[in-house]
Amino acid sequence: MTAPLQIKPGTTYLVTRCTQERRFSLCPDGRYGWLINMIFMYCIAYAAKTFGIELHAICVMSNHVHLVLTDVHAQLPFFSHWLFGQSAMCVKGVRKLEENVWNTDGVDYVPLLTAESIREAIAYVLANPSSAGLVRESKHWPGFVSRPADLYGFCQEVDPPKVYFKTMDATTLEFSCPRVLLEDRPLDKNVAR
Repeated sequence: MTAPLQIKPGTTYLVTRCTQERRFSLCPDGRYGWLINMIFMYCIAYAAKTFGIELHAICVMSNHVHLVLTDVHAQLPFFSHWLFGQSAMCVKGVRKLEENVWNTDGVDYVPLLTAESIREAIAYVLANPSSAGLVRESKHWPGFVSRPADLYGFCQEVDPPKVYFKTMDATTLEFSCPRVLLEDRPLDKNVAR
């Protein structure tokens, strides 16, 4: 049995969660793709703002999600509970599913303890659609994926999808560069969007 994960304030993590039986519940297909993207944009933005999470990178694939984030106030379990619980309710409504959206194994948290491990995790997440052979470049993936340029500050107001969040207000989705990378070595700002 593995030791429980110690949640410490200010730690950066690679967070991964897979769908139940690796089903393509999150597939950004033509009919529902835009709505699945809206659901994740809103859920991640709302949860990050509510629980004080700094977002660095995200990729929503057809059957799993990757996030690189910094848990400023040691609220990662609460963030994950809200994010995956609410996104599941929305996806179930959109796809008309009765079974679980997310696998019952839970969320995989990998603490990133060095600047190099953070840099590698961000590169892995941003390149996931292309490295999986689904698209030539990740920017062509129709699912929700952040871009390298978002590390230099991305801010967008996101409206709640009315599928589930009928009484909630718009919130702001923000991405930023992990502080340790800024202190370690500035990234190349000439990265194409």
